[in-house]
Amino acid sequence: MGHDLLHARHFHAEADLADRDARLMRPSGPLRTALRAIWETLPEAFAARREYEHLLSRGVPHRTALRKALGVVPHSGAPHRS
Repeated sequence: MGHDLLHARHFHAEADLADRDARLMRPSGPLRTALRAIWETLPEAFAARREYEHLLSRGVPHRTALRKALGVVPHSGAPHRS
């Protein structure tokens, strides 16, 4: 019987650790919102990176390629530099 009791305690201790780990791995609140936003924008970020690399390979200067890949347009009063 002693062995069964020891086994049961060990099993429950492992289950408690597994529950705790599962709770820690499930973000909630602001962290969950931030992670979801990052996850949802990853495809767009990868596409921008590919466009940037494509523009650089065509000889477009870094600053111009970056602006075009990200869809950034200079302010109307700001001087445009390449």
